[in-house]
Amino acid sequence: MNEVLNADEQSELAQLEGVIERGMNTFVEVGNALAAIQERKLYRSGHVTFEAYCKGRWNMGRSYAYRMIASAETVSPIGDTGLPVPTNEAQARELARVPEPQRVDIWRETVERTGGQPTAAAVRETYAARTAEVIDAEVVEDEDLLAGGDWHQPEGPFCTN
Repeated sequence: MNEVLNADEQSELAQLEGVIERGMNTFVEVGNALAAIQERKLYRSGHVTFEAYCKGRWNMGRSYAYRMIASAETVSPIGDTGLPVPTNEAQARELARVPEPQRVDIWRETVERTGGQPTAAAVRETYAARTAEVIDAEVVEDEDLLAGGDWHQPEGPFCTN
């Protein structure tokens, strides 16, 4: 199933492939280029599927290609904040594990904590520390409820009193 691309599509494909071919300068550019090729089906002149295109053209496995796309999508909102963006896919992958509303704050805290030299492990540590703080706060609230003296064991058929 080889389709002929029109002149505009051929030009766009060449431009997007140029981004990838220049040595994958940044994973964000590569992820965005792959996403555009997939979305617009610009692979169709030489490949039946996007996965076949990635393998045949770039010797890139399906999962890696999709990780690159997902990483670029994860990092894009950070670029609007004035913070330095993650510089590699591993940092972005760790950031993707953070719930979306917390990503910018976790990234900001990681950048500050590492003196501007964040790593994937540092992102993971920042998020783990933040999560532990939340869990500790919830435990304190639960202990306060129990300490109030107004909690009583319900009576019923499942009680052993």
